[in-house]
This record gives sequence, structure tokens and C-alpha cells, in this order.
Amino acid sequence: MKDMLRKVIFRPYRKGMGPSFTLTMWDTGKRTHDHRDVIGYKLTSSVKSEGTIFHAEDFHPAPHIAVDSDHAVESLMSFLTLRPGDTDEEYFERYTPKQMHFAETHAEALGMEVDNRYNDENGNPKSRRDPGARKKGSTAAGRQLFERSLEHVQSKSIREWANSPRNRGIFMQIASGYEGKGGPWSSPTGFAAYIAAQAIGL
Repeated sequence: MKDMLRKVIFRPYRKGMGPSFTLTMWDTGKRTHDHRDVIGYKLTSSVKSEGTIFHAEDFHPAPHIAVDSDHAVESLMSFLTLRPGDTDEEYFERYTPKQMHFAETHAEALGMEVDNRYNDENGNPKSRRDPGARKKGSTAAGRQLFERSLEHVQSKSIREWANSPRNRGIFMQIASGYEGKGGPWSSPTGFAAYIAAQAIGL
């Protein structure tokens, strides 16, 4: 049975002016080689002739993003609403005719609806659902690894970012998964490098 994460309905058009879209996300129980959760998703249109537009199990958000958070929804939708001209043409080579029709017809309006729902007029995130609601709790050893790792982060701004109220608990949870298991991120210096990589988007 699929572990359902989110079901979100977007209405980018006024009533009677266009379709609504439903995004469903679930946990596949799989992880990537760099320990990211693999999330399945389906985006459907309320118009029967359009039906399911995207259906796959290949989304793996960054480790600091809770898999059931608004941040995860927004991140996934930013890819699903890409249009020709937004990125290289090669990106759309595997699109089906239905997906290309969506990209050319509805992606812009839906992308604006997503942005308006989760960000204010200045592009700053609005109050979101609890990030980390589905993350497992941290252990004492994981918390200690995180604290010791901060001592090895040279950038003051990255230390403050990692230790902020929003990110501190998430990194402790991640550290709890690596502590004592070996590998490059299980030591204070290694996890410090992991924190720095996440800060710069690697």
C-alpha cells in the first residue's frame, strides 16, 4: 500500500474558465544513492479528456526538505510547470503529446497559482505546513554529531543558517541517520561538508 503524503488541488482559473488540477504525492519507500527519499506523484486535470498528465516515481527533494511539506509540493510543481523557453529544449524531448499540450496551454497559469499560494508578492515564502512533520525524531548521538559538525563549518553564515530554528531540527534528524553507520557523512568533518553542500545547493 502506498504511503500517501499530500493531495493538493490547484484552481488557476476562474470557475468555468479552465480546469483545476490535483497533485497527489506518495512515499515509495525507496531512497537514492545519496539517501534522498524517492517520492511518487500524479498530476491530473479535471477535464476528462486530459486526465492524468504526469505519473511517475522519480522526485527526490533535497534532504533538508520534509517530504510532506509545502516546500516539497512547491519544489515538485516548479518542475511540472516548466514551459518551452524556461529551460533547454532537450528537457521536453520525452514529453508525450498530452504533456506538451499541458506545458503550452496550462503550465504558465498553474505555475502562477502555485507561486501565489506559497509565496508573497515579494517572492518570500508564506507560512507553510510544518516542515519535518513526517521526519523521524533525532537521537542524542545525532544531535551530538550535528553540534560537533558546526565547529568544522568555516562559514559563519552557513553555521547560522544550519543552526536556525527552521533547519536545526532537520539536520539533527539527518545526522541521526548517518551517525555510527560509517561513510563520508558520519564524522563531524564529513557532516560539516554535507551541511555546506546543502547550503550552496549541491
